[in-house]
Amino acid sequence: MRCKLREKRHAILGTSSGKRRQDRRTVNPFAVNRAFARRLLPYGLMNHDSKLQKTVFCLVGLLLGSANALADEPAWRYVAKVEADSPIRPVFRFVTLSATKPEELGEEVRYRGKVQKYAQIRYGSDDSRRVIVVVDEVSPDDFDLYVDADRNRIIEAKDRIAGTGKDRTAALDVEISRGLEIVHESRRVQWRLGATRKTIGLATLGYAEGVVVIAGKKHAARRVDGDANGFFADAADRLWIDLSGDKQWDPLAEQFPFAPVLTLNNQRYSIRGDALGTRLTIEPLTSEGRIRLRLDGLAKDAALVKLDVMLTGEDGSAFAVNALDSATIVPVGRYAVGSAALSVQHSGAAQLVHFVFSRVGVDAGTRWQEVKKDQELTLDPIGKLRFELDIEQSQRVRKPGESIRVQPKLFTADGLLINSCSYGDAEAASRYGNSNHCAVKLVDGKKQVVDVQSSGFA
Repeated sequence: MRCKLREKRHAILGTSSGKRRQDRRTVNPFAVNRAFARRLLPYGLMNHDSKLQKTVFCLVGLLLGSANALADEPAWRYVAKVEADSPIRPVFRFVTLSATKPEELGEEVRYRGKVQKYAQIRYGSDDSRRVIVVVDEVSPDDFDLYVDADRNRIIEAKDRIAGTGKDRTAALDVEISRGLEIVHESRRVQWRLGATRKTIGLATLGYAEGVVVIAGKKHAARRVDGDANGFFADAADRLWIDLSGDKQWDPLAEQFPFAPVLTLNNQRYSIRGDALGTRLTIEPLTSEGRIRLRLDGLAKDAALVKLDVMLTGEDGSAFAVNALDSATIVPVGRYAVGSAALSVQHSGAAQLVHFVFSRVGVDAGTRWQEVKKDQELTLDPIGKLRFELDIEQSQRVRKPGESIRVQPKLFTADGLLINSCSYGDAEAASRYGNSNHCAVKLVDGKKQVVDVQSSGFA
């Protein structure tokens, strides 16, 4: 039998296929506290010195989207609206539609049209569950749009988004998955069917809104999701600051890339904000360093085409680094790699290969890289890979005919777990069928194969 891994990356070995475990729980990010951190941390870590505990709690808060901020910081909030006269508009990301129905998809709805097209989209962290989208083509001028917002891989009547025309709008939570824990934050997404009906676009409606203090003065500020993943700290995301105070939002003078260092009014500032958009501080840059990305373990016949790395600071800030040939200026401090996505072209290969890694959980082994004043840190976000095959303790002794649940794991040197490995168009990787898989064989004492299963990616 063949059992592909989905939500848990497990493979079931034996004579029968077991059900996927549904043991991941949804938690409120605002409830993250010391008691919750104890459940995430290995036994004994809580008894370490206070400096280590402080470092760990900072990273826990970041990875689970904690909205904790300093007491004197103005509160930030997500606003799901678009003002008609404002230049701040939703930014769309378009995904290719396919006539191929995704694997393991249940459809409990009677479509009006005869043709359905599908896409699977991540809206959240790199290891979040995919959202299935179905475009039901009713006529050349009409279609129904279904979005599996609860990510249960079943299209139901309630998943239909009401509306007419090419644009539809509905609620869709951004999902942050870290091990067995799932965090949801509310968002509202605008969907747009492409003119040729070959693509579907999505954009996070609205912005994260708050107040920043620059040179002693308060300014209204907004953060816009520029790559439609529900976050506000990626390289494509935008930061708007009402420097003039006229509430007009000048797109030339008051719109900036979300970067760790910005020049505002001829002075350089450090930008520190979390990925969920719950806080942002802007402080004068007193000391800076540089980070340069480099992959030392790349095969000789491979060329790096794209590299996106999310770095997290000890204070809970996050920012993206994707420069391949130049250093990125950052404030002095200690940083850890939160996620890494890369695209590689092998010599003679027709298609690119894409890899995505992200951090799972927090432990005392988290590697912090220190950026010192006026110095450059060369950072390899992948390093030497480490492969593990986990078998639950209770299943290590089995009777003939019983199943064994195993979990293949591939880690980077910094402990980031692989989330996907696919080839071809990066957006097309949102559909199953073009992902690489890991074959797991069960053999007996005589080296005879008892069973073979294949793991995949969610």
